[in-house]
Order: sequence, then C-alpha cells, then structure tokens
Amino acid sequence: MDDWVDKLTRVGPEQDAALVELGELLKVRVKRAFKSRPKADSSFVDDVVQDSLATILASIRQFDGESKFTSWATTLAVRTALRQMRRLNWQDTSLDQMLSHNPAKVESRSPSGSDPAAIALSKQMVESMYRIINYELTDKQREVLLAHLNGMPQAEIGRRMNTSRNAVYKLGFDARKRLRDGLIAAGYSAEDLEAIKAAR
Repeated sequence: MDDWVDKLTRVGPEQDAALVELGELLKVRVKRAFKSRPKADSSFVDDVVQDSLATILASIRQFDGESKFTSWATTLAVRTALRQMRRLNWQDTSLDQMLSHNPAKVESRSPSGSDPAAIALSKQMVESMYRIINYELTDKQREVLLAHLNGMPQAEIGRRMNTSRNAVYKLGFDARKRLRDGLIAAGYSAEDLEAIKAAR
C-alpha cells in the first residue's frame, strides 16, 4: 500500500506537507480532465481540490489498496468536480422560471410519424398532463416535477428548495404517481403511453 495513508493520518507537519503535495497533483489532474470546460478556471479547480482533500481525509480509511492511492484520490476529485460543474450549469436557472414554463410547450410536439390517431392521442394526453400538473399536484410536487422534467439534478433541486435529497425524491415520486393515476383516471392506458413513445 502507498505510504500516502500513513502520511495523511499523522496529524502534524508531515500531514500538512502531504496535503500540499497531493493538492498540487490533483490540481494538475483536474485541470487536465476538465480542460475543455470553459467554467473550469483556476478558481473552480482550487475549490474542487479543497473540497476533495476534505473528502479524502474524511474517507481515507475506505481506501483498500487495490489501486494506487493517487488514482483513488483522483477519482474522488473528478466526482467532486462533476458535482460542482452540474451546479454551475444550473446557477442561472431559477425554479420560478421553470414554474412559469408551460409543460405543454415542451411536450406538445406531434409524433414524427404520419398516424393521425397517434397525433391526436399525443395532443390529448399533453392536455391531460398539463391539467394534472397545474391543478392536482401540490405546489412543492409541481416544483420538483417541472425541475426534474427540465433535467435539473435532485441534489440541485434540494439545495434550491432548502430540503434534503430524500425529501425531493419523495416529492418527485408522489408527483409522478399522481400524474400516472390522473392519466389512468382520464382513460389512458399503458398501451397508450407505449404507442406515443413508438410513434416519436
């Protein structure tokens, strides 16, 4: 096993020196991994490395020695960078913008095929979905569902709503269940949903 673990678990000058050395190595590797991302500037890389070092120290006992320590540490740093990059990608989009967005405008594209029945079914289903989303979901369920439909990650939804990831998952689960139950109550079947997917 590398001696990194020994150095990083000794509180004192040796640990401090190891953190500086590992930090410089991770900076090089994160820069290389994200060199094509415009938002991955030096400030971004510095933040990623600082967060990564804290994570590495907190979970160092999980290192099993099956790979090089620096490879394990790099994997953690890249995961941290990806999380932060996803957050940056959403920072200019508010939940209010999503709530004001009419989901029918997203879903109302007609199927690309020429089947008039499938086209009619698609439009009717969109109208039903729009009604359910706007009138049968709670405000929080609507927020989570629309954010999710627009591709926002659960962790980012939770951060903006100031709630836990588990709470976001539960809200999303309940919203999708209400949407599905509402479509069934409106007379749509699993076969209808599959027909629309196949026609697209």
